[in-house]
Amino acid sequence: LLNLYHTALVLSQRVPGVAPKNWTVEFDSVTNVLGAVLPDIKGDQLFWSNDARYCLTEGVLWGEKHWSKQFQVVLRVTAADARRVFAEFVGPLNRTSHHQKPLYQLWKVTSWSKGQSLIPAITCGEGTNWILHFAKTTLGARLVQKDFQLRATSFVFHADRLERIYEGKAT
Repeated sequence: LLNLYHTALVLSQRVPGVAPKNWTVEFDSVTNVLGAVLPDIKGDQLFWSNDARYCLTEGVLWGEKHWSKQFQVVLRVTAADARRVFAEFVGPLNRTSHHQKPLYQLWKVTSWSKGQSLIPAITCGEGTNWILHFAKTTLGARLVQKDFQLRATSFVFHADRLERIYEGKAT
């Protein structure tokens, strides 16, 4: 109906003679989406809680029906390469400090006249894309389907211009 997407990766381990095992790798806000996109307001101060990290859940998180718009094999990696994704990419990113990148950002701002991105969205879709990019460029993984298109949701706002405002304490 609304064509909204929640995007994640499912790692599936297939060993002959053993039941398949799955894990879901999801990039999301450490609080919740609503908490990440709306600040707490205390007096004249805004407090953001929009840290974003990867989480790994055993099984297919929320079941296959949750991922009903698109559920397909994207690429194949060895167990050693999957460990490298976590050791070299996910782990370092997940160890960043509070209020350090990555910060969840649902709102994408584009130039009204040129359509170029001024402020990118950073959502579950970007987190999924980053892992796929790492696997392709660093590990040499190849996409199983050449016509694969990653689908994700962000909310686009158009702007004539952006201006930095004073971010310090008022005197």
